[in-house]
Amino acid sequence: MPSVKKTKRPRAALRLGRKRGKQPSFTVTEVKKQKQPRKELDEEIQSDSDLDEIEGKPGAKDADDEEDSDIETPQEKRLRLAKVYLEEIEREEKERLEAQELQEDAISSRLRDEALEQAGKLRKKIASTFLGVDENAIRTLRCKEQKLPLTCLVISSDDKFIYTASKDHVIVKWCLESGKREKTIGGRKQGKAGEGHSASIMCLAISDDNKFLASSGLDKLIKIWDPESLSHIHTFTGHRGPVYGLAFPKGSHDLYSASADRSIKVWNIKEMTYVESLFGHQDAVMAIDTVTRDRAVTAGGRDASVRLWKIVEESHLIFNAHQGSTDSVRFIDDHHFISCGEDGNNQSIASPAGSHDGKIKVWGCDEKFHSLNLLFDIPIKGFVNGIQFTKDAKYLVAAVGQEHRLGRWWRISSAKNSLVLFPLCQQKQ
Repeated sequence: MPSVKKTKRPRAALRLGRKRGKQPSFTVTEVKKQKQPRKELDEEIQSDSDLDEIEGKPGAKDADDEEDSDIETPQEKRLRLAKVYLEEIEREEKERLEAQELQEDAISSRLRDEALEQAGKLRKKIASTFLGVDENAIRTLRCKEQKLPLTCLVISSDDKFIYTASKDHVIVKWCLESGKREKTIGGRKQGKAGEGHSASIMCLAISDDNKFLASSGLDKLIKIWDPESLSHIHTFTGHRGPVYGLAFPKGSHDLYSASADRSIKVWNIKEMTYVESLFGHQDAVMAIDTVTRDRAVTAGGRDASVRLWKIVEESHLIFNAHQGSTDSVRFIDDHHFISCGEDGNNQSIASPAGSHDGKIKVWGCDEKFHSLNLLFDIPIKGFVNGIQFTKDAKYLVAAVGQEHRLGRWWRISSAKNSLVLFPLCQQKQ
């Protein structure tokens, strides 16, 4: 019997195929691991960048993270734009409110001033701002219709027009800005028919709303005119002597007249009727002024008195201040007035005073109305028969003549019968 050589089974095969007759489903190949070359321990590191390369470049990673953080997302952009928009709205609203507050303050101040002015209680401290007259801009206005001396003037409340009257019975309307003659009311001879005056015109007055112009004089008639067209509206009769003064109260169509018959009469222009007469003066009433409907002040001429009339109470106060004739009086406010007489004294704001001494003097009144101080004077040749400030205090306007308004006692031949406009220089407040 032939001999059989025995062989050893692989150990793994025996383990996987212990059951008899079953072969292993796969073979296992033994792989030997190759040894990696060992780095030298004494290798040198050249720089930080080399270290980063060795350690996976952490510095570059941080830079990338910062760049990623700088990138704005759509939501963050919307939030940022919304904040900017809200800040812009807040700023605009703040500016608008500030402007609105300033505007409201300005409107409130203007309404308050208008109310005080309407009541005759508005005070403007302008005397201390006057520096004098701009001599290079003085204007002298003349016209052929008024050849004789000017006797009076009045300025419209809007400072646009000046009305002058003269001894030749003529009324002229002037434009303040251009200096041109606008319209004329001619006079008439005594006994002749016509709408104008037949004697020298002594006084003019215009209502606060510029709707009525009143004139009167030696013919004893009070005539009412339309200031715009100078057309005749009405004629009042009743005085028995020449009328030397006319005045409209603030915001009223009542008219006060002062006459040489020693009376003061009150007229209602709206109804064109006579209201009442006031008596008390012992001589001709030379001037009158009023601020409110229930107050009037008059100068009594040769009786040397100034009287303050309380219309509602039907009484009056008497002030004896001058030694001679009291020829002029004007209200400063409801409680103070200024009067002038032939003695040259001003008795209790700036007040102009005219005469024939070759000067117009501008005075300032202290805040307590206790004294007057001379601000400056203006050289002028002739008799200053009428004088008035414009409401904006930019001009002082004077009616100048060769003779006194009340007579021909003496004559200054070198003077010119003219209307003179003096532009005033003021400090900026």
